[in-house]
Amino acid sequence: MRCAASIMALALFTGISVAQDLPQETKQIKVLTIEEAESLALRHGDLNLDGLQTLGEAVAEKLSGHRAGLSLRGIPTLSEAEAESLSHTGNWMHPSRLRLDGLTSISSGVASKFARHEGFLSLAGVKELSPECAMYLGQHRGVIDLSGLSTLSRAAARELANHNGTLLLDGLSEVPASTAELLASHGDDLSLMGLAALPEETAEALAKHQGSLSIKVAVLSGAAARHLSHHRGTLLIRGLTTLYPEAAEELAQHKGSLSIGSPESLSPACAKALSKHDGLLMLNSVTTLSDGAVIWLSRHRGGLALGGLDTLSDKAAAALAKGAGSVQLEGIRVLSEEADRRLRANANVSMPKADEIIRQEEQANGGFVLREIRWGDSPDEDFVFVREIDNGDLVYCRPTDNLRFGRHKASKKEYVFRDERGKGNPFQSLSLRTVNINFEKQFGLSSDMEKWLGPSKAGDLSDGGGCVTWRNDGCRVTFFGVGDGPALVWMTKP
Repeated sequence: MRCAASIMALALFTGISVAQDLPQETKQIKVLTIEEAESLALRHGDLNLDGLQTLGEAVAEKLSGHRAGLSLRGIPTLSEAEAESLSHTGNWMHPSRLRLDGLTSISSGVASKFARHEGFLSLAGVKELSPECAMYLGQHRGVIDLSGLSTLSRAAARELANHNGTLLLDGLSEVPASTAELLASHGDDLSLMGLAALPEETAEALAKHQGSLSIKVAVLSGAAARHLSHHRGTLLIRGLTTLYPEAAEELAQHKGSLSIGSPESLSPACAKALSKHDGLLMLNSVTTLSDGAVIWLSRHRGGLALGGLDTLSDKAAAALAKGAGSVQLEGIRVLSEEADRRLRANANVSMPKADEIIRQEEQANGGFVLREIRWGDSPDEDFVFVREIDNGDLVYCRPTDNLRFGRHKASKKEYVFRDERGKGNPFQSLSLRTVNINFEKQFGLSSDMEKWLGPSKAGDLSDGGGCVTWRNDGCRVTFFGVGDGPALVWMTKP
């Protein structure tokens, strides 16, 4: 017994020692030994090994013991033995999340191994899929991402329709009605977020699908919308540049959850039509609504999600507060005191905490008001977007990182870059000249901050212990450091 315990302890100590030699940023690893793979498999949380270009049967077998997400998007080819091992990642407590987007093709032998895989499987790099491979992948259970396919034969579609789980085919720009008819028999969630157009015949075929249906299309005709309204299940429509009243009238007949994305505004005519919808109505991409449109939507009796709105007039807020259904206003940031009071009096209204709301009365007294802070989406960067209610210039940073500067205009474009010279406390490198030079260097833009603040003066920058204030001719720009999180920015004009 002592001998066995000693062996186990030695093995554990060796594993810990190997683990300590490996970088925390595992995506930087280019080559992996068997011992290292065994050690990494014991780590908690998702494991990113996108830097690997080769695997090997023994390494794949060790990695199969990992019980969380495993990303191997740098692997260009996979043997059947490697696929067999990887198909066993995860378990019932920790479902597998396997990403193999580096594969541009897949053999029937490899596909047959993934037929036994359960969980999330991403093969989004595969460009073509034979009916035989589709047959095996159709036996997979869980989410499968085949968004690299630009075309899909009817034979392959027939096999994929047997798949038990979410099916992502977001690379298909065109789906003939005959193919759509086969995909409609798929009994789970179906995503077609790459469509260039949606002919009436294709919409009619897809309407027979039961489950969540996600489509992305720039233009939706009234005829196509009429067919989609017969769909039974959650209907998500993205990519619309404009929603026309005739299409809105048809979509309002849909029974179930309806999510319409991409239009940043909604006409009163469309709002009136959608108010008749029965079920959850999600319009989270809408950022501006007239009072008339809000009043119509307030008559919607199902749940209403307006997460893209950042402000409401008193009249619009009063209408929503009187509504009978639930209302989600998670993006609201600016309200009058009266509007805030009315909305909070309705228990069916969901909105940010009171201390997160900026009073419209306060906004009127200052030229710049903080609108939003969120982390960026880049996997390689850790920057912060700060947006403003008006269309002024802005500066933002993270206390533990180098400065970022950006500009937000009416186009809502966001520009991000880093001042690589900043070391230690990033505030030490801040200067008006740096702002202008970097704007011109990075984007060919000429910042008007110098005109706004006036000529730069020595001693304008002061370090106030976690808070840096820049004063110039009555103007004030202040950075508030919040621990290791993002900095808050407050700007006022004289």
